[in-house]
Amino acid sequence: MEKRKIDFDTPEWQEYFKGKSPEEIEKIKKLVEELYKKTTIGKAIRFKDKGNGAYSQVGTINDEVSVICFDYKYFVQKIKYTPPWAKSAGEEYGYRMGYYTIDAKKTKILWGQFASEIEGETFKELIEKTKAKFFS
Repeated sequence: MEKRKIDFDTPEWQEYFKGKSPEEIEKIKKLVEELYKKTTIGKAIRFKDKGNGAYSQVGTINDEVSVICFDYKYFVQKIKYTPPWAKSAGEEYGYRMGYYTIDAKKTKILWGQFASEIEGETFKELIEKTKAKFFS
């Protein structure tokens, strides 16, 4: 996990906070700090069979890389497949992109359920981190 202090005094953060009450700003800051710490490492990946509704474990998240962009944490997960999935895929590992975000009420962190938009420079940073960590 990345260890870095979040500088909420930057012009970008100050612009983000415009029009928000001091209480809301403090809630956001607390949630963004939590977001930085959020990890998926060690979690199981399960898929639901659309035919019979049964779940099967695809694998476990072995590692991840991430970037933060305000109240979003984008990441690429490295998934160690379970033996049946590894045999089927012909590989030991697979990869998945995802994100966490803060809900609209600023009360909790949510798993990003839908495909996300990410600006070019942030996406480039995420891909460079992925390449450096998983494919070097």
